Amino acid sequence: MKQVEQWIWLAQAMGAGSPKSGMLLSRFGSAEAVYGAGPEELNGVPDLTLRDRARLSDKSLSRAQAAVGRCL
Repeated sequence: MKQVEQWIWLAQAMGAGSPKSGMLLSRFGSAEAVYGAGPEELNGVPDLTLRDRARLSDKSLSRAQAAVGRCL
Protein backbone atom coordinates (compact mmCIF):
# COMPACT_ATOMS: atom_id res chain seq x y z
CA MET A 1 0.00 0.00 0.00
CA LYS A 2 2.89 2.36 0.72
CA GLN A 3 3.93 2.36 -2.95
CA VAL A 4 0.44 3.51 -3.95
CA GLU A 5 0.64 6.27 -1.35
CA GLN A 6 4.01 7.38 -2.72
CA TRP A 7 2.61 7.57 -6.26
CA ILE A 8 -0.28 9.70 -4.99
CA TRP A 9 2.14 11.82 -2.92
CA LEU A 10 4.17 12.53 -6.08
CA ALA A 11 1.06 13.47 -8.08
CA GLN A 12 -0.07 15.76 -5.26
CA ALA A 13 3.36 17.34 -4.87
CA MET A 14 3.85 18.09 -8.56
CA GLY A 15 0.22 18.49 -9.60
CA ALA A 16 -1.84 15.98 -11.51
CA GLY A 17 -0.54 15.53 -15.04
CA SER A 18 2.61 17.56 -14.47
CA PRO A 19 5.44 16.64 -16.86
CA LYS A 20 7.81 17.10 -13.91
CA SER A 21 6.46 13.88 -12.37
CA GLY A 22 7.50 11.96 -15.49
CA MET A 23 10.89 13.66 -15.51
CA LEU A 24 11.45 12.73 -11.86
CA LEU A 25 10.38 9.12 -12.50
CA SER A 26 12.81 8.91 -15.43
CA ARG A 27 15.61 10.32 -13.32
CA PHE A 28 15.01 8.34 -10.11
CA GLY A 29 13.33 5.22 -11.47
CA SER A 30 10.27 5.03 -9.20
CA ALA A 31 7.94 7.05 -7.00
CA GLU A 32 9.55 5.34 -4.02
CA ALA A 33 12.99 6.61 -5.08
CA VAL A 34 11.65 10.15 -5.62
CA TYR A 35 10.05 9.98 -2.16
CA GLY A 36 13.37 8.88 -0.68
CA ALA A 37 15.43 11.54 -2.45
CA GLY A 38 17.13 13.98 -0.13
CA PRO A 39 17.79 17.69 -0.59
CA GLU A 40 21.14 17.15 -2.30
CA GLU A 41 19.62 14.82 -4.86
CA LEU A 42 16.70 17.15 -5.51
CA ASN A 43 19.05 20.14 -5.87
CA GLY A 44 20.73 18.21 -8.69
CA VAL A 45 17.53 18.26 -10.76
CA PRO A 46 17.79 21.43 -12.86
CA ASP A 47 14.12 21.73 -13.87
CA LEU A 48 12.80 21.91 -10.30
CA THR A 49 11.91 25.26 -8.80
CA LEU A 50 12.45 26.09 -5.14
CA ARG A 51 8.72 25.58 -4.64
CA ASP A 52 8.90 22.14 -6.29
CA ARG A 53 11.80 21.17 -4.02
CA ALA A 54 9.88 22.36 -0.96
CA ARG A 55 6.86 20.25 -1.91
CA LEU A 56 9.05 17.21 -2.50
CA SER A 57 10.76 17.77 0.85
CA ASP A 58 7.42 17.39 2.65
CA LYS A 59 7.43 13.63 3.20
CA SER A 60 4.05 13.48 4.93
CA LEU A 61 1.82 10.83 3.38
CA SER A 62 -1.32 11.93 5.24
CA ARG A 63 -3.00 13.51 2.20
CA ALA A 64 -2.15 10.46 0.08
CA GLN A 65 -3.47 8.14 2.78
CA ALA A 66 -6.69 10.14 2.93
CA ALA A 67 -7.07 9.79 -0.85
CA VAL A 68 -6.58 6.03 -0.60
CA GLY A 69 -9.12 5.89 2.22
CA ARG A 70 -11.71 7.65 0.08
CA CYS A 71 -11.20 5.02 -2.65
CA LEU A 72 -11.75 2.01 -0.41
